[in-house]
Amino acid sequence: MSGRDLPPIDYYLCPGDIYLSHELSLVSTVLGSSVAVSLWDSERMLGGMVHFLYPFTADRRMATARYGNVAVRGLVKMLLEDGSREKDLKRT
Repeated sequence: MSGRDLPPIDYYLCPGDIYLSHELSLVSTVLGSSVAVSLWDSERMLGGMVHFLYPFTADRRMATARYGNVAVRGLVKMLLEDGSREKDLKRT
């Protein structure tokens, strides 16, 4: 039985969350006035998603994944630290 024969991980992404996985995953979320961004590295079969509520914060004390500039930067950093190359990252 290969890894592709296993059912995907089912994950619900809440606002302010970052999800990253090497495993086949079905990530769902609900968007209202929030935004979700997903990135995929097909070379490494690694992907992730962020769900944020606010576009930007410059206040370091409020720098959480609820803000787009923090969440997207955090996801990219996690992918790069896991071995992805920036040129291999694609929006999905």
